[in-house]
Amino acid sequence: MILSIDFRTDIPAFYSEWLINRFNEGYVYFRNPAYPNTIHKIILDKHHIEGIMWCSKNYLPILHDLKPITDKFPSIFHYTITGYGKDIEPNVPDLEQSIYTFKELSLRYGKEKVIWRFDPIFYSKNFGEEQTLNRFENICKELHNYTDRVVINFVSPYEKVKRHLPEMVTMQPLMKKILILNLLGICKKYNFKLQTCGNGLQFKDLQDIEVTGCLDEHALNLMGIYPKQNRTEMAWGCLCYPNTCIGEYNTCLHKCKYCYASADFDKCDDRFKMHDPKSPLLIGWPRGDEKIIEMKPKLLNTGQLKLEF
Repeated sequence: MILSIDFRTDIPAFYSEWLINRFNEGYVYFRNPAYPNTIHKIILDKHHIEGIMWCSKNYLPILHDLKPITDKFPSIFHYTITGYGKDIEPNVPDLEQSIYTFKELSLRYGKEKVIWRFDPIFYSKNFGEEQTLNRFENICKELHNYTDRVVINFVSPYEKVKRHLPEMVTMQPLMKKILILNLLGICKKYNFKLQTCGNGLQFKDLQDIEVTGCLDEHALNLMGIYPKQNRTEMAWGCLCYPNTCIGEYNTCLHKCKYCYASADFDKCDDRFKMHDPKSPLLIGWPRGDEKIIEMKPKLLNTGQLKLEF
């Protein structure tokens, strides 16, 4: 099983004490998003966890406590830095602090294992092609000695995103392709590999871009995992190998206006008040009437992972 920490919230930024407690105790609970009365239990040992894919916009709160975890579990790190500023990302550290922490993480784990995410991309009256390219190149200048890969994605125009981000304008496919071609030019200048995330197959005709998933064969290889079969595209455009998130929606305090995982920022505040670092669950405690199912990973002969309940 590959553990994902996490695309539903930002655990390293806001729940690091809880996460450390879970690894110390050797197990974690998470509610099934579709069936909240079902709790899944994951045993956090080498027999169950083959590797960890970390995801965050701020690793500083957990930076000095990572080693006991990463010594035990092979890890890769996705680090999102976009540079939109406080109007769009009100609680994300400023660009200077983010770049500093990125470099520290890279020095500890190696540039190949720390992946920069310039994600998501959107246009508005304040952010068009020129502003996007300028921000991208300015970050490239800072990070090119500390990573060799950047993952891009475009904003998902969900209704909740449109509500939080009314200034967003629709990007037509041609606009996206023109932007990507210009991003590729900058990447070549700084020796970055440019990689897509989600629905990237629409750009498969472009040269020099890796159309793949966040957890692809390359990422697994970095963790010492060698699947025997490539991952096929899922219905929603994802090309990732199977992985398990332990976070919950509507719990991130970054409150980025483009966020797909938080429908109500006030609800995020309310749910955070229910958080107890000592609980096996991220939010609240088990009530006692839920069904608890231990997840048992099984490695198939194809090399892919199947989760049995």
